[in-house]
Amino acid sequence: MSYCRWSSDFGECDVYVYEHVDGGWATHVASRRLNHRVPDEIRQMPRNTAKEYSAAYSAERAWRDAIPSDEIPCRVAGKDGKTEPGIYRTPKETEYLDLATISPLAGETFRDETPGDCANRLELIRKSGLNVPQYAIDALRAEQIEMNN
Repeated sequence: MSYCRWSSDFGECDVYVYEHVDGGWATHVASRRLNHRVPDEIRQMPRNTAKEYSAAYSAERAWRDAIPSDEIPCRVAGKDGKTEPGIYRTPKETEYLDLATISPLAGETFRDETPGDCANRLELIRKSGLNVPQYAIDALRAEQIEMNN
């Protein structure tokens, strides 16, 4: 189970946190993120129905497609199940912020023995200047309480 991913919060989450299959909790800290923030008008679009979600997704996709990108030839699945030529778009390197300019923890990976220890680590990562969602910390704290009972 993951508590948050880099794609969380419109791609602004700087950590990927999950309970590791080998035991303990893993935290991967991003080394970069997009310079751009999804506009508030897109963030605030309702997503309660399939139609609303589709509209919000389309608006966000159009916004992301407007970011200067490199186009890389690739193979994609065709309608007949066979692959066909396609294009993979990825933002240009100049569109990213190097998180090492914000925090020495950028690009690091951590393993913690308990969810409480993981929550403590996330708070330290946040204090270093990176984006860590409060809901991930809260979920880990609640899991620690449950384990203690």
